[in-house]
Amino acid sequence: MITVLVLASSPHDQGPLHLGKEHKLIKHSLDSANNREQFRIVSNMATTVDDLRRYLVEHAPTVVHFCGHGAGHEGLCFEDDIGQTHVVDGERLAKLFHLVNDFVKCVVLNACYSEVQAKSISEQIDFVIGMKDEIGDQAGLKFAQGFYEAVWAGQSFEKAFKFGCSAIDTADIPEEHVPVILKSPRLGGMRLEYSETTQSIENFLLRFLNSDRTERTKLTIQGELLASGSGKLESEASPRRIWSSVSVVSIRTVGKHYKEVSTVVRSGLESTKHTFYLKPHGESFLLDWDASMGVWPMPFQTFKALGANTSLAVRVVAQLSDYFNFGYNSTRFISIRLKHINGGVIHGYIDRANPECERLVTHLYDGQAHRIMLEIYAPAGETSTVLIGKFLSDSWVSPEVETI
Repeated sequence: MITVLVLASSPHDQGPLHLGKEHKLIKHSLDSANNREQFRIVSNMATTVDDLRRYLVEHAPTVVHFCGHGAGHEGLCFEDDIGQTHVVDGERLAKLFHLVNDFVKCVVLNACYSEVQAKSISEQIDFVIGMKDEIGDQAGLKFAQGFYEAVWAGQSFEKAFKFGCSAIDTADIPEEHVPVILKSPRLGGMRLEYSETTQSIENFLLRFLNSDRTERTKLTIQGELLASGSGKLESEASPRRIWSSVSVVSIRTVGKHYKEVSTVVRSGLESTKHTFYLKPHGESFLLDWDASMGVWPMPFQTFKALGANTSLAVRVVAQLSDYFNFGYNSTRFISIRLKHINGGVIHGYIDRANPECERLVTHLYDGQAHRIMLEIYAPAGETSTVLIGKFLSDSWVSPEVETI
């Protein structure tokens, strides 16, 4: 059985909130759900930090829902032993949630300005929802209603987040943009808001994926090149499938104009993750085919065959590594694991004396895998390693295309 822990806090020295109403609404939505026997709600209506710790240990919840006052960068407002405000900042909350991240998978902070705490807690918990601004009582209630109706129905936390925001929007409350959902950096990281842009992107990508070759070329930045046959629509070689849905997982602005959009694309019961690069175009978008498909100017084996005087601008997923071979060592070089979109792995090295080294290492310092563009060249006599000359871009959008 999945436990949802609802914690409310409204100290006497703060403005009154409709916390009892929020708890009742969440409970009523479960009572009405078809899957109600799979969940249970545990609640505390005047929560102290001692209550938080004790309830986490005793009830091992999957979801923790906090409703109350937020104090921005200072923290969340709990009650002390006499009902007055006791503020706890995000770093301290993150330390506590670190102790329970084996069973807590989602934290909802339904409190004003709580994105600050959400960001700290997301370092430890898979999904955390916070508010980037002040949120009114009615908007907070509607978000909780829409979110938990979706959770009871078995939707993912990301999809439930969208239902919560939609509940605010369809109630004609102009605060649907206030909630944000953060995915832990341990799972790849993301930050997503609910907006018309998200829906427009999903509709555009679904149209693109289900279009024929001729239509697709019209929807790409490289349209004329692809249409002339100079570029390749690799996916056209395999039988086309009909994609049923596209769900945006995260959106990141790269460069001046582009959006890096991480998605889950579904066809029937199949699903796949893919990252697309889009540029706004009028009221719609154009897709950067080369960036979205991770296109290289030439195959890697061709590049190696051309020898040591050849350099190549490539799109890779890069991550710091401790692997060294062929006489390379950590005294002179930094090792970087390079993976291209087809899954092949190459080991790259950048000389510590290279002026680009510090900037590249700083970008990769968090230990995560990053989509970047590099200029590489082949050392003489080797077939499985490359040397890194330049750090060209912090995304797969070519610097030359970005200027168009």
